[in-house]
Amino acid sequence: MKKWEVWDLGEVTEFFRMRITRDSSKIHLDQCTYLCTVLERCGMQNAKAAATPLPAGYVPKPSEEPTNPER
Repeated sequence: MKKWEVWDLGEVTEFFRMRITRDSSKIHLDQCTYLCTVLERCGMQNAKAAATPLPAGYVPKPSEEPTNPER
């Protein structure tokens, strides 16, 4: 088996264009930096943000009506 050199570069902060942050026992991943790059390439850095179609924490309720295969 061949040998290779390994370096410890410290804690990872970015991997596969995902930003990695740590807070006590939690690890957070986001792609904000990558998204900003994409928006700049498309000339959309001044685009307005839009709200998500559903509120945060939305949990759908199961339908109690019988299914109709003809719809």
